Amino acid sequence: AQPSDQATAEALRGLAFVRTLQGQPEAALPVYLSAIAANPDNPNYPLGYALLAYRTEQITAAEASQTLTDWLESQPLDNPPAELFELAGALPADGDRANLYQTLLAQRPDDLWLRWRTIELLALTDPAAAQTELTALIAANPDNLTVYFFQGELAQRQGDLPLATTAYQQILEREPENLGALAALAGVQFQQGNLT
Repeated sequence: AQPSDQATAEALRGLAFVRTLQGQPEAALPVYLSAIAANPDNPNYPLGYALLAYRTEQITAAEASQTLTDWLESQPLDNPPAELFELAGALPADGDRANLYQTLLAQRPDDLWLRWRTIELLALTDPAAAQTELTALIAANPDNLTVYFFQGELAQRQGDLPLATTAYQQILEREPENLGALAALAGVQFQQGNLT
């Protein structure tokens, strides 16, 4: 009837979340902007907007990273919002954020994307240890297809194309029409020179 600015903002934020779940992230963006306009002092809303805008390629990784940095410079990390975990995990691995990953993982140890970012950083200095960490992550989440994408990507980076092939084939065994896995497997075949 006569909602407060905060109630309006939360309702708009919830609607943006629903639009995202419906596979309409572009439709969620203007709704999120309305939430920010209704409650401009909420420090967490820009994180959610940056996450959506980055995933829909409306802003660059550098712009999304700046939003993350701005939040970290002004807010404590004792009770971070879900948007912080998601944005930190969505952005490319960054050595300057290694401590942030560890701090967030201490609060949410099962976060797949944050674990993946730490594995990516580890692979730069200790590829074998990174593979061990990834194997443990797969063992803990054998039914989550995302971890097999991680395995394929890491194997490709390390030049282990047979392992990359196996990872993508495991996805296709579960979801034969998975376009991401099909495209990735085609890329591996191309790298191997199997053009036909």
